[in-house]
This record gives sequence, C-alpha cells and structure tokens, in this order.
Amino acid sequence: MNLKNFGYFIKEALISMSRNRVLSLATVTTMAICILFLGVAVLLTINAGNFMNQLESDIQML
Repeated sequence: MNLKNFGYFIKEALISMSRNRVLSLATVTTMAICILFLGVAVLLTINAGNFMNQLESDIQML
C-alpha cells in the first residue's frame, strides 16, 4: 500500500464519519465500554491473585 492509497482511505473514513455521526458515536462508545470492562477484569484478576498470595503467606502450617 502506498501513501496515496493510505490518504484516500483516511479521507473516505473521515467523510463517512461526518455523514454518519450517530453511528460513529455509537461505535466509539461501544469500543470504549468494552475496553473499560477489559481493564476492570484485568485489574480484578491481578488484585485477586495478589490477595490470594497474601492470604497464603499469612497462613501458618502447624
């Protein structure tokens, strides 16, 4: 792909986004929410692992 084609694709994408503003907004909002949920899931997984490691180290074997 050369630079001329890339410029054409960008120009057409911007024209399409300006024509369909509501659909573009819905798409961006959906993607943002999905990324937010993914981030929350990763943080919860990391925190749960750290919590389990902390509990494991606090338990004493008799």
